[in-house]
Amino acid sequence: MEGAKNAYRGSQEVKRADTPNQGLSGRQEPRQPPAKP
Repeated sequence: MEGAKNAYRGSQEVKRADTPNQGLSGRQEPRQPPAKP
């Protein structure tokens, strides 16, 4: 299960990095709004 968790974490990181870069991603995932420092 650790492998699955790691894969999920990596997927989330990639999605998070794509969200701020791509407005479409943020629109598709309203649950995770783009965090702007």
